[in-house]
Amino acid sequence: MKMAYCDYITHVIKQGLSMLDKEKMILAIGVTTYDTDANGSLISSKKTFKLKDTQGKTYTVTVEEDHA
Repeated sequence: MKMAYCDYITHVIKQGLSMLDKEKMILAIGVTTYDTDANGSLISSKKTFKLKDTQGKTYTVTVEEDHA
């Protein structure tokens, strides 16, 4: 079994979006959510966060392993 780096990749993406948005088009970057069941146990290593641009449009960014 190989390590999955979804946490790290999500962190790098969020940090990059904050630092590299020179045009200031991103208004907000949301908190990272984990793929959990009703009891809070992890289902997978998938991570998701939302963005909002200056026009009020929202985006969902997802990082998950490709099991192909």
